Amino acid sequence: TRALAPHGVDRLHALVRARFFDGAAFFRVVPRFVVQFGISADPALTAEWDSAIPDDPVVGHNDFGTVSFATRGPNTRTAQLFINTNPDGNRFLDSQGFAPLGRVLGDGMDAITAVS
Repeated sequence: TRALAPHGVDRLHALVRARFFDGAAFFRVVPRFVVQFGISADPALTAEWDSAIPDDPVVGHNDFGTVSFATRGPNTRTAQLFINTNPDGNRFLDSQGFAPLGRVLGDGMDAITAVS
């Protein structure tokens, strides 16, 4: 929600509206840690969204099923996101600046768990 991570939510909404994730696949799966995605099937579209957005303060926790942007350091979030798949959570990521912006709901998490 915007209350958790306004910059991140706005970027994710824009990426979805631009159909950035259409045809994309998970490219990093680390069991009991994360499933990562955010490289468009269209290389030109990936390049178009390479500009970084500012970090959001961490006000939530990286618990099971939450979604956060991946980074290369402070203020480097672009289009890659990850879903936390550790049933015990990945709260150590909170202190590293990974601000959750939402959560996978319902049967969606069953599908993510099957991938990881």
